[in-house]
Amino acid sequence: MLNIKIMKNIAITISLIISLSVNVFSQGYKDYKSVKLGLMASPNLGWLRPETRNFENEGVRFGISYGLISDFRLADNYYVGSGVFLSHWSGKLLMPATELINNVETDVTQRRTYNLQYLEIPLTLKLLTNEVGYTTYYGQFGLGLGANINAKGTDRFYNNTYLRIDDDPDIKSDITFMRVGLVIGAGVEYSLAQNASVVIGLEYNNGFTNLLKAKPEHERKHSAITNYFQITLGIVF
Repeated sequence: MLNIKIMKNIAITISLIISLSVNVFSQGYKDYKSVKLGLMASPNLGWLRPETRNFENEGVRFGISYGLISDFRLADNYYVGSGVFLSHWSGKLLMPATELINNVETDVTQRRTYNLQYLEIPLTLKLLTNEVGYTTYYGQFGLGLGANINAKGTDRFYNNTYLRIDDDPDIKSDITFMRVGLVIGAGVEYSLAQNASVVIGLEYNNGFTNLLKAKPEHERKHSAITNYFQITLGIVF
């Protein structure tokens, strides 16, 4: 669970970014450079950071995000970065469980692979250098806000003599709806023409919120945090 201090910091950051965005819109679009729109696709490597005893991360998994980029100018070299993305994310977790074997409840190990989809709207502050030749460098930081729209999983239960596989069950009831993460990234924009640039960037998204929804049958709430690196490939106009 997020502590009060982190929640206050998130609220302040969101309020600042929104107020800056509103200020841009209220001034109107004096020229086409006030807003930059584009398309992007971002392959990612995701993993889980468990915070519950006896829970273990089982390595990184591939995923991908794609959607619309939108940058709103605040001043020369300063933009609010946002967009709407469909994000496919995957991770793997090892945890203790119990299974009914020969009518006896038995301790086993559960390995779950998470295949999740999120609708994401990032809110970041994007800082750009002046153009050098045809190239502009940028750095950005802010928040990634996501809503879970689909959740599937593959479960494997095993001990020394037992194995059961449950492929692609719907695990949406096990997943929290909202995801909030810290976004840090950097990259380059290469100008193809006056109105078009290719974007290549690297981004790290560090989750704040717990992926695992509390279950009434659990003695305490389990916790695991989602993290991922992604490479951004896009074109903006």
